[in-house]
Amino acid sequence: MEQMLLNGKCIYTPGGAAREYAVVGCNFYRGCPFQCLYCYNRKGMTAKVMGIDHAVLEDSFTKEKNRPKKYRDLTSEEYAFICFQREVFKWQDYLRQVGIFFSFSTDPLCDDAFTLTWQCVTYATKVYGIPVKILTKNADFTAHQMLLFDMVPKERRKMIAFGFTLTGRDDWEPYASKNVERIRLMRVLNEMGFHTFASIEPIVDFDSSLVCVKQTVRFCDQYLIGLMSSRQANGLDPYSMEKCSDFIYEADQLVLSSYTQKQTRHLVRIYWKESIRKFMADDAFAMQMIDHSPASVKSNWSLFTQTDVLL
Repeated sequence: MEQMLLNGKCIYTPGGAAREYAVVGCNFYRGCPFQCLYCYNRKGMTAKVMGIDHAVLEDSFTKEKNRPKKYRDLTSEEYAFICFQREVFKWQDYLRQVGIFFSFSTDPLCDDAFTLTWQCVTYATKVYGIPVKILTKNADFTAHQMLLFDMVPKERRKMIAFGFTLTGRDDWEPYASKNVERIRLMRVLNEMGFHTFASIEPIVDFDSSLVCVKQTVRFCDQYLIGLMSSRQANGLDPYSMEKCSDFIYEADQLVLSSYTQKQTRHLVRIYWKESIRKFMADDAFAMQMIDHSPASVKSNWSLFTQTDVLL
């Protein structure tokens, strides 16, 4: 299947580094209560808009002048959901193949965003059979929210992937759930029959990130691993190529060794992001593992189909 360029109010084709995470993204909100120190939304010229400390719906959903007249009596969330429904209907065939990713502009399962996100996840999977991926740092769900996860029919759970950002460094994520809590919930969700993935990005230090891989390899379906951009601007020393090479080898070996032990639906895979590929481009040993390990996949690989989804 060839790639389509989508540009809806909420569903769109991401670019740049975000494109390595998903073929199609969905954003409703900007801002995030977790305020991680490394967050790209808190940097640069757009920080005052994108980096606020709570999630708010985008202006395209909240301002009545941006809506057709027949929708002006709806709440902002109701109108956002209608936009989602219309766009899913329009691109349903493509979305069934490539899925939808929530979200690049907020944590989609934080308190402010949870209800709309889960409404859309339920709609896409139940009505159209579209797979969805949700990336979060939240593991502090209410009993009601956990019940919503548990109410998903077992045959539909295979269309939902819960992802957790794991750095192993709670000091860099002061308001998010602790890494150990995210790992604990990842295991629970995997045992419930949902897909799970881990964003090992940004790597603050290689030892902490390797521990996260080691602690999750038995119940994680895919790792997406990348370095920190603007590392020196965050007050850290440059990465060591030697330590990076060692990390690549050890993470790869952890995953490969799990192949003979893991009793789950399929084998775990690693996508090594361009940040690591560029940094290690002159290291033949590291690039051999990145390019040719049985665990390595491309950015367009789907954990739902276990294949590349685009030509």
